[in-house]
Amino acid sequence: MGNTKIFVRHKQTYQFLNEQGSWVETLSEARTYKSTWDAYLSCKQHSVPKAEIVMRMGDPQYDVIFDVQSINHGSSDRAHPHPRKTG
Repeated sequence: MGNTKIFVRHKQTYQFLNEQGSWVETLSEARTYKSTWDAYLSCKQHSVPKAEIVMRMGDPQYDVIFDVQSINHGSSDRAHPHPRKTG
């Protein structure tokens, strides 16, 4: 994954999150992350639910995109499972 870049992009404006937690227009200004987990934590820290974590491995047509809001929902379900009713 030497050429892989991980960054946070706003889902509606397609702007990128920078080091200061502000949205910027160009990818060259965006903060890059060592892992998708680091990107997720940054979203939580800056309270940016309408964001997506993008893994770019060269050509943008092969981007892998994770919706931050879906991750929030999924992680809360795993942290607090609903009890099963029996009987």
